[in-house]
Amino acid sequence: MEYAVHRTSEGTVDEAVQRLGAELAGRGFGILADLRVDRILREKAGAEIAPLAIRDVCSPRFAHRALASDPAAALVLPCKIVVALQASGVRLSLVRPTAAIAPVGPSADMRALAEEAESLLRAALDAAAAGGPARVSP
Repeated sequence: MEYAVHRTSEGTVDEAVQRLGAELAGRGFGILADLRVDRILREKAGAEIAPLAIRDVCSPRFAHRALASDPAAALVLPCKIVVALQASGVRLSLVRPTAAIAPVGPSADMRALAEEAESLLRAALDAAAAGGPARVSP
């Protein structure tokens, strides 16, 4: 099982982050944290890296259902999406909820919940990447 889903788009990391936020909101997900790793490393370590954002995203509806089903779900919440500048363009990467829950030994209910959330997150990733010419990779 692949651990992540990747999409590539043209434009800047900031543009992709904006599109992604709108697409996630339209599907009931919010941004809990927006870590601009390149800026943090520049400020804290004096290091320069290509633009890189890590977004912690969550749907309260899915989080509540997951935690009610199994409190160990807290170990894999929230969902992570990385937006990074690479030579091929801006890469958007989603840690697949179905892969992330594997270590906590999910029940059938938890698996179905992860599949539902993953479907919505993939759709948001696809739409955000489509803001520029989208290229799909595994």
